[in-house]
Amino acid sequence: MRKPGYLLLALATICFITAANPDAHGATGENILTLADGWQIQSAAETKSGGAEVSTSNFTTTGWHPASVPSTVMAALVQDGTYKDIYLGTNLANISSAPFTNAWWYRTEFDVSGPRATQNADLAFEGINYRANIWLNGEQIRECRPGPSVPTASSTWKSPAI
Repeated sequence: MRKPGYLLLALATICFITAANPDAHGATGENILTLADGWQIQSAAETKSGGAEVSTSNFTTTGWHPASVPSTVMAALVQDGTYKDIYLGTNLANISSAPFTNAWWYRTEFDVSGPRATQNADLAFEGINYRANIWLNGEQIRECRPGPSVPTASSTWKSPAI
């Protein structure tokens, strides 16, 4: 049995799926699926679709930028060549701040198959440092906003079992 998962975030995070284990830090390597690579990002201003559509398998990401997490939007855009030599001369100062004044989508796809597909799983997000809207398979499963309930960069937030 195979359960597809389509995950989308508004901030870069490190994401682990831990099957049948309530404590991600105590899980063994075979029970953890690390989702650090294979992400794509795009400005919400460029993506006219909402999270319900962006987080589904049939959403097209043509023109999106490749990324890995943890990463800032700027770091991902430098890595993919959108901005070059940002620390040379005044290149950094010449980059417009306009693209960075709105939210950005971070999107990845993953499959949960084999023994993992028959077990409950937790999504653990390490490194959400300000706010995020977390979508899974077309449904928003979490909204993190500034305040005491938002994890810091050194803490972990785990969703209810999915």
